Amino acid sequence: MSELTELEKKLVEKARTVSQNKDFFLAVLNYADTEEDQQAIIDYIDKGEDVNEQNVTLLAVFLFNKRYHPERNRAGNDEF
Repeated sequence: MSELTELEKKLVEKARTVSQNKDFFLAVLNYADTEEDQQAIIDYIDKGEDVNEQNVTLLAVFLFNKRYHPERNRAGNDEF
C-alpha cells in the first residue's frame, strides 16, 4: 500500500471527527480516489449539516459513481 497524500491524511483526520470505524475510513478513501472528491468530502464534513458515517459514505459512493458510472444515476441528480 502506498503512503497517504497530505489531502488523504486530512480526509482521515476529518473522518475521525465523524467515526472511529476503520472500515469507514477505508471505504471513504477507496471511493474518494481523486483530490477533487476528497476535497468535496472534507468540505461536506466542515459544513456540518447532517454529517454522520452513513451520509459521508453515501457522498463518497455518489461521487465515485458520478465520475466512473454515470449510467447508475437513474434519478438524474447532479448534486448530493
